[in-house]
Amino acid sequence: MYCAELKTLFWIRKQSFLNRYMVSTNKKKFVFMAITTFVVLSLILIMCLRVLIHFKSTPLIGDYLSKQLLSMVYLVVFGMIIFSTINTSLMNLYISKDLEFLHASPIRIDSLFVGRGIISIFDSSWMVLLFLVPILSAYGIAYMPEAHFYVKLILLSLCLVLIGGYTGIIITTLLVSALPAKRVRDVVVILGIVFFIIVYLLFRTMRPEQLVNPDSFTDVADYLSYLSSPYMAALPSRWVVEVLWDSIHGSGRVISIPELLTYNTLLLIFVLSIILSRHLYRLGLFKALEGRGRHQKAGKVLEFLSKIVTVPYPKEMGSILIKDIKLFFRDNTQWTQLLLLGALIFVYIYNFSVLPLHKSPVRMDFLQNTLAFLNLGLTSFIISALGARFVYPSISMEGEGFWLLKSSPLGVKQLVIAKFFFHYMILSALSLLLLTISNVFLNVDKSTMILTSTTVILLTFAIVAIAIGFGCMYPVFRYESLTNVVTGFGAFIYMLFSSILIVLCIVIEAGPLYSIFVKGIGISKEEGVITNLIISVLIVAVICIGSGFYFLRKGILSLENIEDF
Repeated sequence: MYCAELKTLFWIRKQSFLNRYMVSTNKKKFVFMAITTFVVLSLILIMCLRVLIHFKSTPLIGDYLSKQLLSMVYLVVFGMIIFSTINTSLMNLYISKDLEFLHASPIRIDSLFVGRGIISIFDSSWMVLLFLVPILSAYGIAYMPEAHFYVKLILLSLCLVLIGGYTGIIITTLLVSALPAKRVRDVVVILGIVFFIIVYLLFRTMRPEQLVNPDSFTDVADYLSYLSSPYMAALPSRWVVEVLWDSIHGSGRVISIPELLTYNTLLLIFVLSIILSRHLYRLGLFKALEGRGRHQKAGKVLEFLSKIVTVPYPKEMGSILIKDIKLFFRDNTQWTQLLLLGALIFVYIYNFSVLPLHKSPVRMDFLQNTLAFLNLGLTSFIISALGARFVYPSISMEGEGFWLLKSSPLGVKQLVIAKFFFHYMILSALSLLLLTISNVFLNVDKSTMILTSTTVILLTFAIVAIAIGFGCMYPVFRYESLTNVVTGFGAFIYMLFSSILIVLCIVIEAGPLYSIFVKGIGISKEEGVITNLIISVLIVAVICIGSGFYFLRKGILSLENIEDF
């Protein structure tokens, strides 16, 4: 009976997936995404294979470097699965709308907890494992291990996924038993920020730059000792790496202590999750129904700040934006991500502040201006990612009440324009802040600062317009979590188009700008380079402004013609 109940839960999940994606998704879109995924995975495979071949050809330290790289990969995978499972299990076990139907069915609560837990682990790990495949394939091609390596690879990777997944489920169960489920969503976001900071600090303490800088050690023995020292030996990810590395070199035929530790840890953590479910799951379900209030003073402060921000807009547009601001800050899973954004900005600027430019053999002024131009591309990609998270779903966030706005005197066009200018003001200010501070650390000249600032303003205009346009063309007004909108097909196409636009604009300006840099240090005497640069900037302006207006217009027409959502 236990297996039959699990089978029923998995069948329901399969049918839900087929109805949501396979039936409603155009076959051309599916083929396009499949081809794009194959190309990306192939590029990852080629890049990893070239790195491993280079490491393998390096005498004495090549194997150590390859092992450290594999350790870093599994550590990141393990951490991502834990945190991702916290999010997915919170939704699947406590907040999902179909739980009312499932708890009213004859399915036992133990079976429901186990089945939905397995589904949560699958949801949180399939994409991570998909990108892990080309990396592990590169190790197989580079080292050509025996057949038993692949057996252990599949078993231990599956064990690591389950250990990380059930760890996340246990954390979620404990949090929900202590707090209301809706409050736990806020805690999870804060934990995510803390997790990101911890991972970054751990990564910095590993000092990966030391792997390729033996000059920082007094002798070869110290360098080899640093490479071979076990890092985080108490983590399951390290146990898996030790077993796989022995199997690569043909000495992992018998079950070793790290392998036994992995299997026993999985069994222990699974049993612990079952015990917790019997004592705490029902309590967590009751707490998931609890609501929460909001402090009145906080509401008044938010009202005051919203009115100040929307002063430049007409009254009707300002009312819509005030509503959006209030909804944004009422949903703590939204506004707490500003903390994560602040952490990302800090890391980004910090990395520029510690660049060892003085050690470069390239002339300083040429290197500074070149890095400033590359910084333009990095900043644009950051703005593109923020557009996917905050700008693209702004139309879908109207929810099923969109028909009220569509039938109101405001109209669709004014709604789209208001959202565009609001997000453009915020992201353009952020892009200028990132670019200016990092350029100050690079100590670039005034002309380069003006050029990069002008370009990033143009690129931000196009990026925000494309995000709004695709958000209008692929709206999702019925969703359980905003994550379903952000990870949809429309968001994928938006990121693809915005990335192509950024690369195209950078390539257009790269040639004339390079000529300027070279002429500035007295290597080139070519005439007309300033004219060529001005022409390239004008071309970039036409491309950005033209593509922005095109996608805005197309998005408005798509929303005006929508009938069923």
